[in-house]
Amino acid sequence: MNFSNRLTIFRILTIPVFLYFLLADTNSSIRQSQFIWAATIVFLISAITDAVDGYIARIRNEVTAWGKLMDPIADKILICSALIALVELGRIPSWITIIIIFREFLISGLRAVAATRGVIISASILGKAKAVIQIIAVIIAMINTSISGINFLPISFLGIQLEMYFLIIAVLITVASGLDYVWRFGAILAKLTVKEIKK
Repeated sequence: MNFSNRLTIFRILTIPVFLYFLLADTNSSIRQSQFIWAATIVFLISAITDAVDGYIARIRNEVTAWGKLMDPIADKILICSALIALVELGRIPSWITIIIIFREFLISGLRAVAATRGVIISASILGKAKAVIQIIAVIIAMINTSISGINFLPISFLGIQLEMYFLIIAVLITVASGLDYVWRFGAILAKLTVKEIKK
């Protein structure tokens, strides 16, 4: 197994550690603050490996079928786990998590269908922007609380907290990237169907 695939496995293994620190309940405010920062650091490290393993695989020419399958899955598990945990903690509304998870399931299904036809649809610039904004939103939602010792902007314009602006942007880009993927999937499928009919 090459180095980039090991990084993918490492990212998956960090998820329970991240969730443990984020969801840990303690009566000590100092310890709770430490847990929040530990969760943030683990999440950030995990998110960084998402960008690094793909880059390493390309420059070393170590792109594998296993990596193509597991890398996006690991990324989705990380983000979805963080969003669900933040809903449980009351930091973000559930509708945001539902929209994002629905998009991920939909695209994963379309990607699986495309793979059966021998087609791999690469991530678009919207998909990459979506991932970056989601990561930023999750990090801010974790640490923008009095427990962490930091309040970036507790109350902002119209009483909306800072992380909500990023989360709303993340939802908009998530929906846009999902529609873009569906459109590209439809276009490719239509071309394949025409070729099959001509044969």
